[in-house]
Amino acid sequence: MSIDAELNQFRMAYAARLQEFRELILSNLVMTAQIPSVAFEENDRAEFVFQRFNEAELLDNDIDGAGNVSATLKSKNGWRRLLLFAHLDTHFGRSSDHHIAVTQNQVIGPGVAYNSLGVATLITLPDILARLNLNLDNTDIVFLTTTKAQGRGDMEGIRSFLKTSRDRVDLAVNLMGITLGRLDYFSLSRVRCDITCQIAEDENTPTMFGERNAILVMNELVNQLTAIPLPNNPRTLINYGKFEGGESYSAPSNIARLSLEIRSESDEMRSDLEERIHNDCMFVGSKFGTEIKANFFGRQAATQLRFAHPLVQSAYNVLHQLDLQPYMAPSNTEITVLLANQIPAITLGITKGHNPLTKEASIDIDHIATGLMQILMLIYSIDKGYCDEESR
Repeated sequence: MSIDAELNQFRMAYAARLQEFRELILSNLVMTAQIPSVAFEENDRAEFVFQRFNEAELLDNDIDGAGNVSATLKSKNGWRRLLLFAHLDTHFGRSSDHHIAVTQNQVIGPGVAYNSLGVATLITLPDILARLNLNLDNTDIVFLTTTKAQGRGDMEGIRSFLKTSRDRVDLAVNLMGITLGRLDYFSLSRVRCDITCQIAEDENTPTMFGERNAILVMNELVNQLTAIPLPNNPRTLINYGKFEGGESYSAPSNIARLSLEIRSESDEMRSDLEERIHNDCMFVGSKFGTEIKANFFGRQAATQLRFAHPLVQSAYNVLHQLDLQPYMAPSNTEITVLLANQIPAITLGITKGHNPLTKEASIDIDHIATGLMQILMLIYSIDKGYCDEESR
């Protein structure tokens, strides 16, 4: 029997039964999303995941020094190890209202799409596998929730896990709440930068260029940066993400901040732009008689898994089997760390949604069953050996 025929048979056997888990996954989603979990403050959500893994009677349940929670579902033979993971942190801390609304078709609230649904799916999967009697023959699954994936966290959770774990990882699949159909398997070279212009209060005196005003100084810097020529080959972008400054209408601004991200197909081009931005900060700062500091962080190299790799091909085939149009774009997810460590890894989305980074984020309930089927079909393919490089 061909792999396509096997997958079609698998889908027909379990599609209807996945509707049985609607209330379970929604319950886990609401409970997960109601726990504030901004980067560096994921402890409460980690404890909740730990309890869920215990209830599922998984083995080796552990919270490590970085706050990651991991547990293992053993197979009959244990010939390979699949890392199935999702990040715990969201953009919303304790000061935000974490009320979650559930309507007939949507779940609405801060962090539901990015990435509370990923975590909720991860902690529900052991129950789904058990209730469907889907016993794996050859693949141990390590369920992992990671900390510090976003912003200044710089993916420290997954980095720490890979450094301290004693067991190998053969393949990895990252679960994100949205968007169903995404298939990430490569990343661009990237670095983030926070630029700060701060003027001491006693420096608010006229200069040959006018009054020292941090916003005006930063505006001059932006003019310098946007004049930098960016190549089409390798494709390169400077994304200006945030601009903050000022205290009132009446007072000159003493501080201004700019946050940006460099993305390029070339590590060398990214490095050259870092140096150019640093030099422009020095130039504009000296021109206005103040200091501009550029703090670069979150560096990642350009990484990729071959499109022809069996893991990518299997995921692509599963999406087509489910009549989904695969969407492939450079990834900013934690798979970049795994790929840099020569571990085949992809990112999948679970459902469709809207406004993922806002307090009014929403996810579509009706597509979750398809997202679950996608994951189960891929796990089946992995367990049968169709994602092993030597199998193709």
